[in-house]
Amino acid sequence: MIMNLCGVRKCKDIFRKNKWTLLIIVWTWVIVSLHLHYFLKNNNKNISRVDESEIHETVKIYEDKIVPEGKVKTYEELMSVKSYDVLLNSYMRGGSTLSGIVLGFRDDVFYLYEPLWKVARWVYWKDNSTICRSDKFKCLPVDAGDTVKDHGFYSNKGSIKGSLVMAQKILRKFYDCQFNDFERQVLETNIAVKLGGPSWRNIRLCMKHGHQEKLCLHKYAPRMCKNATHRVSKVLRLGTGLLGPMLEERKNLKAFHLFRDPRAIINSRINTKWYPSGSKDAILSNAQGLCDRMLSDFREGQKLLQKYPDRFKFLFYEDMVDEPFEKVKAIYRFVGMDLDEKLYPTVKELPVFTADKDQSEREKNSAFWWRKSLEWDVVKGMDTLCKDVYKELGYKSIQSFNDFRNLSISSVDLSRTYMLDIR
Repeated sequence: MIMNLCGVRKCKDIFRKNKWTLLIIVWTWVIVSLHLHYFLKNNNKNISRVDESEIHETVKIYEDKIVPEGKVKTYEELMSVKSYDVLLNSYMRGGSTLSGIVLGFRDDVFYLYEPLWKVARWVYWKDNSTICRSDKFKCLPVDAGDTVKDHGFYSNKGSIKGSLVMAQKILRKFYDCQFNDFERQVLETNIAVKLGGPSWRNIRLCMKHGHQEKLCLHKYAPRMCKNATHRVSKVLRLGTGLLGPMLEERKNLKAFHLFRDPRAIINSRINTKWYPSGSKDAILSNAQGLCDRMLSDFREGQKLLQKYPDRFKFLFYEDMVDEPFEKVKAIYRFVGMDLDEKLYPTVKELPVFTADKDQSEREKNSAFWWRKSLEWDVVKGMDTLCKDVYKELGYKSIQSFNDFRNLSISSVDLSRTYMLDIR
């Protein structure tokens, strides 16, 4: 190589005339190279030691901040969730609209109102192999991945008919902020968009300006969902036992099951225009189906309370509206929501939280107004059909018509075990 660089004749002259000079240069280069290699090798070792020491020191500082003295946390505990998503489970006309607003109408929440409405309008899944009507005492066996052959059983009128597997997939995709196929399976303008609160404000404005619903959905929903601190859904079509696998699968999920006096629920259904109440026999069939479901939900819910005491909770409507603002804060504390009132201005304006002199008697006493309007014959019929639910949940039978109309005589005796702690 050297010959190629300097030329054959010139190189021979250099070796002949300056061989001692060249030898000195070569040996000097070798010595310098050896020293440089030795220096770099040792310096790299020192750098490695420093980096490793710094890493250990960083880990130690991190651990000191999160591990109590004398306790070493597992990896799962170190990666514990700081902000939870929420599922509110209840019944049609069971107080879920108010509870959904409390949990969902916040600036740090993305809220989905009744995601299963489109695929199961008048039915609910009691368990993995049973589907029931929501308005009468009628259930059918069905595999989790199938729909019942009697399509009239659903009464969906143009909507798709879903299976339990589809329903669970819809919820899973929502909590993962995935909106593919959302418009076919879930989106109903008058339900999710109109009743979804602040979460859907941009989507409503987008549609108001004449843009297509699908375009507005995919432009705003994924980003707003992902940017939210909490994702909340209100679900009315799952038995409480079916929440167990979701809580097991999703460590960042907390769930409530909301109860209300079944007599109040039936009264509200009778007085709701879109709800098919019908004759007295139909009303009592409705009540029987409701009480059967409530009893099952209570017993399955007790199992969840044992397994997930920090992530599952019963709510009672009658408890919520007693000192309501303090109860709301207790709900927020349970799911780790910020108590800063600036985050939920809409909630504070609800009639239940105000003492407006212009409120109607019904607004002032929403939990027990059913005692002013429900037919006495229906009340007595429900006493027979729902006695087990009354006993388990803490509702009282009323012995006479005069006592029924006298609101100073209590119709509830809720266990303090299930009441919200406002201390």
